[in-house]
Amino acid sequence: MNYYLLTISYDGSELHGWAKQNNLLTAQGELEKSFVAIFKSNLFHTLGASKTDAGVHARNQKVFLQTEFRFNHRLIARDINSRINKNIFVKSIVEISPDFLVRNCKQKTYRYYLSTNEYDPLKRRYYHFLKFEFNKFKFEESLKLFVGLHDFRNFSGLKKNEYDNYNLERKIDHINIISEDDNNHYIEFKAKGFLRYQIRKIIGTCIAYNNNTITLEDIKKSLSINGEKMKFIADPSGLLLYDIIY
Repeated sequence: MNYYLLTISYDGSELHGWAKQNNLLTAQGELEKSFVAIFKSNLFHTLGASKTDAGVHARNQKVFLQTEFRFNHRLIARDINSRINKNIFVKSIVEISPDFLVRNCKQKTYRYYLSTNEYDPLKRRYYHFLKFEFNKFKFEESLKLFVGLHDFRNFSGLKKNEYDNYNLERKIDHINIISEDDNNHYIEFKAKGFLRYQIRKIIGTCIAYNNNTITLEDIKKSLSINGEKMKFIADPSGLLLYDIIY
């Protein structure tokens, strides 16, 4: 067996997420189709480090590739990029040891981009356009509630019948708001891992607090395992898998 690590980027606007699905356009599905076309073989296995959702982008997604054949990994990226869907780009391929665990990373960094500018259709794929005034103090006030170790069941896309299949506790190491200018901002999350829709649920909740739809006490109550699931979820267009560190 031969083992490789790919670093890829993609614009997720037209993709139904990372994981391959029958009859749907996905990053993993398109990557595997290009492998079959080039290698004339399906004797390979791929595994992504992070299962990005439909509409979510990636700057440095990591992909484990196991093959029953060897290839010149230094040259093959150009061939893949000439064939693959133009929303996806293979940045690099390196050989790795068989015991490398692509999902056992030290930290993942996600960024969520917000804009208070007038709606711009040329940027709609990459920003969430706020309809209300951006109150940085209120965002920071609500975001800090999520830092540290919490049971995030009420801030996930998991259903109750899925709870037993997951560790519902996640430790968020860092959340920070960076303002690019007066009207454009991104919120950076750093953690070893996240639950399905977790970041988008957190952002949606903070937007609701920013808009005075809910209170801080509502958020605290929902963070309790006895609380109710928050119904707010932010649009996927603003979310970017920025980096993964091993």
